[in-house]
Amino acid sequence: SVPPLCTDRLKPDRFEAVNYVMNILPTGEVTVEVLKKRSSKKKKKVIQVCRISSDGLRVLVYSPNEDKGVPLSDIPPPVPSRGADAVYSYETLPPRYHKQYINAARYVNFMQAKTPKVTYISELARCVLTENHDFDVIFHTGGKILKKKANDGVIKLITPDGKSYDLKENSLQHLSSSEKTMWEHFKQTYEDCLGLEKILKQFSLSTGCQCFPVTFGNKPDISRALKDKENTHASSSPPMPSRCAHKTSSRPSSAQAHSKTVTIDIPHIGV
Repeated sequence: SVPPLCTDRLKPDRFEAVNYVMNILPTGEVTVEVLKKRSSKKKKKVIQVCRISSDGLRVLVYSPNEDKGVPLSDIPPPVPSRGADAVYSYETLPPRYHKQYINAARYVNFMQAKTPKVTYISELARCVLTENHDFDVIFHTGGKILKKKANDGVIKLITPDGKSYDLKENSLQHLSSSEKTMWEHFKQTYEDCLGLEKILKQFSLSTGCQCFPVTFGNKPDISRALKDKENTHASSSPPMPSRCAHKTSSRPSSAQAHSKTVTIDIPHIGV
């Protein structure tokens, strides 16, 4: 019921619930540790582990310590020396493990929503497209527009004075002049960020260069942004201020000790 998960560019993380613990490992693998609380010592033990590959297509299932379990620790139990109890593909995963896979996929999606993929700093706002395609536009002079998958894709506008409401096609005519400017800028920058993502993805595939996460644009002069906000008509949209992309690695290695700056000629962006 869920597509294969993917942990590309996600940082290591750990989440503990009552009956299970999930991890995103430095390798990109996702583990789901099934817990059982022993009534005698009241200590949690890991009795089973589902270990999912970074592309979500391979699942290892094993029971630590020959089904006796091991005490819960800060890292998941490794694959036993005897090997995993079972190895499945995404297509052959038995129904009894579907819930664990779905929980892992939801966890990955949650982390993707917190991970910027394309950041565009325009003259009016800081615009962030995340790994799961949420899109946030935070205006320099106050207010924001948010598009969240967790909110069924409903677009929410929050004005500088804190008023909040959902944007629907039949309600756009009731927007004030400044709110229409925010809305038009949201639409334009969303299109620009999707275009940038597509071009850089193609560039990555053709060159092997990892381009994400990437940041475009320069931090604006706030006083100038305030003036622009007063004078900008709702139908206008500022051009992309820079073609210099600053890229950082989310999983640093010894060969990636520093961030890199990559200059790429991207035609037609913002046109």
